[in-house]
Amino acid sequence: MAEAPSHDAELFRGGRAAIQAAGEPLLRRAQAAGAARPDAAFDDVLRLVAGLTVISFADPGQFERVLTMALDGLRPRPEPAPGLAAPEQP
Repeated sequence: MAEAPSHDAELFRGGRAAIQAAGEPLLRRAQAAGAARPDAAFDDVLRLVAGLTVISFADPGQFERVLTMALDGLRPRPEPAPGLAAPEQP
């Protein structure tokens, strides 16, 4: 247990396959409902979540702020009204 399993280990591959099988349909349904960006791949979401779970935060408030920022990035952006320019992206 002192060392993380290799990405080639059966334990890792089996766990990843289970996460993919559960998560991909959820993301597709969210995208179809307009609740998630259409350009997001499940692997993108998985890496986002993994990044948030391996770092420590100064306090619970900071975690909530960072999580909200991450989720805001996953939400779809509204389409501009016809004839209006799209908002500039940073």
